[in-house]
Amino acid sequence: MSLLLKNIMIIALCMLIVFQMMHGINYRRPSIPQVMGLTRDTHSYEEYAMALSWAYEGMLEARYQLGEDYNGVAHMSTSLEEAVYDANALMNTISHEYDYGMSGNYIRAKGVSLSHYWSYTGITGVYDMFLGEANVNTDYIDILYFPVTLCHEISHAKGYARESDANTAAVMACIRSSRADFRYAGYYAIFVDLYYKTASYASEEGKAMPISLSDPAFEAVMRDIDASAAYDDSLADNPFTRFVERFSESANNTFLEVNGQEGGTQTYIVPTSIYVDFFCNYVYLEE
Repeated sequence: MSLLLKNIMIIALCMLIVFQMMHGINYRRPSIPQVMGLTRDTHSYEEYAMALSWAYEGMLEARYQLGEDYNGVAHMSTSLEEAVYDANALMNTISHEYDYGMSGNYIRAKGVSLSHYWSYTGITGVYDMFLGEANVNTDYIDILYFPVTLCHEISHAKGYARESDANTAAVMACIRSSRADFRYAGYYAIFVDLYYKTASYASEEGKAMPISLSDPAFEAVMRDIDASAAYDDSLADNPFTRFVERFSESANNTFLEVNGQEGGTQTYIVPTSIYVDFFCNYVYLEE
């Protein structure tokens, strides 16, 4: 065996050990829903309707408190540095409250210099398990998604490897934040996930939806949605960028499957029943 091959194998082995210590071992942790006692049981239309109304009202209340640019689009309340600091403190607080057992270490989350090019791949954030860094795309800090993405990547660095766990922890944290921008993103995530399922239930049972998107207060949310869509539309659409996006999606899907996340990138999706369970057990019963 040549010296070069031996050196390559030693480097690969060291990288594998670091990966397992910094990330791989965390795939074996109990899931966030298990820790919180949440299930995937079937819920009634009434429970979905109440949960949707709660998320909708929380979203509008938070949106009302946010500043807007000259296009009427909401923006983050602080600089990236302050948002990172607050996200760390928030995840520590939520971990203690719900007994997640997350690391209390401060996680250095940073914007990536090549964020604009990242956008062509659909990447919004990446946890670097070798440096212990949470990396986020800052080309367009989308108020609808950025706070959840930031908390998601910090959740990875604090000990949860599965994507669904990181998303669940991030959303649950955001809705409990004292920051309106974090709450807005958290409630928006729940609202989007619950809306179509609730609409399907309502159609099947011949019942009216508990909320109306023609509500004037929802117009502000629509401006943010339109701005987000406009950014996506602004990205070049050509064979090369489509190839890059497909390759990135395929690589990420393979990585997740290899690490035992059956379903690959579909595991980013939090089952709607988890949010309804959270509402029924942690919100409705406390009111």
